[in-house]
Amino acid sequence: MPKIVHEEYYDGSQEKIARLGLSPLIEEIKAALRSFQLEIKKEKQINGSGTLRTMIDAALRDVGDWTNKTSGDVDWINCRVIDGARVCVGVEVQVSARSDLIFRDVVHFQRQLRKGHIDICVEIVPSDELSPYLTDRTPCFSDGVRIIKDEMRVHDDLPIVLMAIEHDGFSGVPLGKKITNKGKTRRKKKPIRSR
Repeated sequence: MPKIVHEEYYDGSQEKIARLGLSPLIEEIKAALRSFQLEIKKEKQINGSGTLRTMIDAALRDVGDWTNKTSGDVDWINCRVIDGARVCVGVEVQVSARSDLIFRDVVHFQRQLRKGHIDICVEIVPSDELSPYLTDRTPCFSDGVRIIKDEMRVHDDLPIVLMAIEHDGFSGVPLGKKITNKGKTRRKKKPIRSR
C-alpha cells in the first residue's frame, strides 16, 4: 500500500478540519491512497504517471461517496451533513503533468471556495522520491510546497492540505504508460517529383 510520507496543512486547514468535523473525509482520502499496491520499476522516467492517476481515481471512487468532476473543475468532492450543516472537501490529484499545473489546481480550489461548494482543499502529489521514476516533469511534494507556500502567498485564505504518496517498493515491470492519439496514424509525405 502506498505510504503517505508528507502532509502539510496551510492557512488554518487543520483547525478547520477539526472544527467542521471533516476528519472522517480526510481519513477516507488516506484510506483510498493506502488501498492499492504501488510497485514501480527502479528506472528514471519509465513508469506511467497516467496509470498511477487511474489507480488513485479508482481508489477514491471505491472508498466512499466521492463525486468525480469534469475537466476544468476540482477532481473529486465529498460532503457530509453535520448538525444540519453541509460541509465539503475538494481533492485535486496532480501526478501526471507538469508541476506548474498545481497553479491550475489552486485556481480550481479558489473558485469552488468562493462559490461555497467546498470548505477544505486537498492536493495529492508524488513524493520527491517517487517523482523521478514517473513520466518526465511529473510534479513532486517540494513543487507543491514551493507553489502553495512561497508563490501563492497572496492567497492567505486557502485552507489546503498537501499530501505526498510514495511507492511500496520496486518491481521488474514498470507502470504502463498510456498511449495517446489512439487511432491516428501519420502519413508519410510523398516526395515532390520534379518535372
